[in-house]
Amino acid sequence: MADFTHRIVLRHGVSADDARFVAWRHRWRLVELQREEAEAFSDIWTTSDGAEIHLVDDRPIGTMYFTLRGEGSDREAERIREGCDVWAYADAVASISASAGRDSKMLAIYAAALTAPDAEDEALVSEFRAAARDSDEAVRQAVVIATSYLPWPGLVELIRTIRDTDANAYVREGAQILLEGIAQAGKESGRD
Repeated sequence: MADFTHRIVLRHGVSADDARFVAWRHRWRLVELQREEAEAFSDIWTTSDGAEIHLVDDRPIGTMYFTLRGEGSDREAERIREGCDVWAYADAVASISASAGRDSKMLAIYAAALTAPDAEDEALVSEFRAAARDSDEAVRQAVVIATSYLPWPGLVELIRTIRDTDANAYVREGAQILLEGIAQAGKESGRD
């Protein structure tokens, strides 16, 4: 279960300075700068009406996003959407198959996972299935990594298939590691 009420994914080309300008313009109070967690870096702000806002520079996947929680987070989320170029879920899903290059396809895969709703969506599962058959192993690995943010049952089943059938040993190993992590998380939460 996510510990935030909003996650807003910035499109490629929006800089950390662009994102920080939104914070400055709306007078958010900086609490921490560049906190490192799992190779990602976060700037953290609070607002007078109780919102806590994190700007996450998730370097392993080449994506930046905001997470928000607390009172006032709805208003601040709207301010971010007005001040930055952000991904909409439907655009991210459509961009997976529309992307011609490896990098743009991988960014769309991550954006789709990070903007996805809580309920499983067959359109995204279908796009991930198609990407899992891509000739480029980096795209297939992106499907594995993105599923770690979004372990829907249909995607977990896809990861099992990747683990068992992918031509690349590194991709198969990544799938196995993800499945072990999902199983461990299920045991820890009593869901196994």
